Amino acid sequence: MVVPGLVHVVGNAALDILVRDVEIAGATATDAWGANVDILARPVEAALGGCGAAPAYVLGRLGTSVVLNANIGGDAWGRMLAQWLKEVGVELMAPLDAATAAHVIALAPDGRRRSFYYTGPSVDWDRSLAAATPEWLLVSGYGKVAAGDLEAMGGVCGQMRRRGARVLFDPSPWFAGRVAVEDMRALGGRG
Repeated sequence: MVVPGLVHVVGNAALDILVRDVEIAGATATDAWGANVDILARPVEAALGGCGAAPAYVLGRLGTSVVLNANIGGDAWGRMLAQWLKEVGVELMAPLDAATAAHVIALAPDGRRRSFYYTGPSVDWDRSLAAATPEWLLVSGYGKVAAGDLEAMGGVCGQMRRRGARVLFDPSPWFAGRVAVEDMRALGGRG
């Protein structure tokens, strides 16, 4: 039975750590104590990231009933992300026994950036099948996505469609070059 108004989101979650106004080019490592340290003029910022967590947060903030299946671990970062999501009413599936994804983003004043991304564990698409049937299922790509993810996504989307859910697929920028466009288009027709 479809739960009216429920949105089930499947995708990743990450802690985005923003370091602003840093010089990106020309940084060299050195053994001299303190010579390899940049003193920052601005505080480091932490933000909720991820193509699953971000839309779940926005939907929850708007008052929508949301369940999130993401790669959130039980570590300190995962507990922090979980708290942010719970504060806006997002219901989370059980945390994983793994480290949560973290993305350190160095931003230069001229707009250039350099990223250091620990992608965390893979998203377990099939966990969503144990949840109630939502009115909408949103599935999204993420940094660790591979061709096998598309097949698993397709299976979950097909089963949820047969149970009565509407499916929305967000390819995100991550599928580009990893999965054939024809295969992504075919995901929409699986049932």
